[in-house]
Amino acid sequence: MVKILCAFSVSRNTRLLLYVNRNKQSEAYCYRFLHGLRFFSLFWIVLGHASMAFDPIISRFANVLEATGSWFFCAFSTAFLSVDTFFYLSGFLLAFNVIKVDFSSWVIIVVALIRRFIRVTIPVVFCLLGFFLVPLFFWGPNSKILYDNYYEEISSRWWQWLLQVRNFYKSSDMECFAHLWYLSTDFQLFVVCIFVLAVLQKRLTLMKWTFVGLSLLCCAFSAWQMQTGKYLPVIPSVVANLNTMADTFNEVYMMPTFHGASYFLGCVTAILLQRYRKAEISLVTEVVMWCASIASAVTCILARHRWNSGGVDPGTWQDVAFAFFDRLLWSLFLSWLTIACARGRAGEH
Repeated sequence: MVKILCAFSVSRNTRLLLYVNRNKQSEAYCYRFLHGLRFFSLFWIVLGHASMAFDPIISRFANVLEATGSWFFCAFSTAFLSVDTFFYLSGFLLAFNVIKVDFSSWVIIVVALIRRFIRVTIPVVFCLLGFFLVPLFFWGPNSKILYDNYYEEISSRWWQWLLQVRNFYKSSDMECFAHLWYLSTDFQLFVVCIFVLAVLQKRLTLMKWTFVGLSLLCCAFSAWQMQTGKYLPVIPSVVANLNTMADTFNEVYMMPTFHGASYFLGCVTAILLQRYRKAEISLVTEVVMWCASIASAVTCILARHRWNSGGVDPGTWQDVAFAFFDRLLWSLFLSWLTIACARGRAGEH
């Protein structure tokens, strides 16, 4: 009971969060760059949310078009890729830990699924129930509308969060917890990956190519969605038809297939590190890989300029191509960044 209560200790959890490993021979020290990747991704997500939502009350629409039409705005619109960075990290850390475990496949699957469900679902339920206490402390002119929306959302959608299928049901701007689609998508990709990792536990080559195939399959499905002419490959700040933006978010962006390439290629990166972390790589190869990875990242960022101003009709070949390659290129950039940093070839180590 004491251990259970200590799990909720503010001081204990703060110490764990702020602890820095100083042992240069440990894995935690070698992979500390992942904390920096998380930090910058979180910063980018907050920056994107703060910069992409325009209020017509405080800004003229002409100013909005001018801002979104600039190349500089690509830095804000690319914030959506930071979400895929977290999917990539989830896949990488999952594979990194599982491929070192020597248990039977079914033990790995059962234990992993139970632990994941508890770690993801229980905190969500705790937060949802805790929100019922908010009316006891806060009240205002519009609070009744907010609380009524919340009660309606809880009563009608509680089972979607419990079963981790929230992303398969449409979201709206009036929802209080629309962002929980991420946890459902992450859990679904986790289930697929843990089965592949457990079943192909000793066959790393087959495992690697299975994840590559799944990544390409997800990208192909997203590209197929674009050719229907109903969706856009990105979610721009300005769009000619609001239904197109809503459909893109609900039927494309929240789906596990849209983020699957990032998750699965994170697993591929962990497998490559397991095999080739200490392998010799020539300086020329490293330079080529850095140039290719940076070019991939820059392409993902600047290519969004085409859709930022909202004056593009869906269903073009550019939409199809970008939907296929966007997550692949971004994940390849993250993959080389991870490999280079883990090998101590990305600067001071």
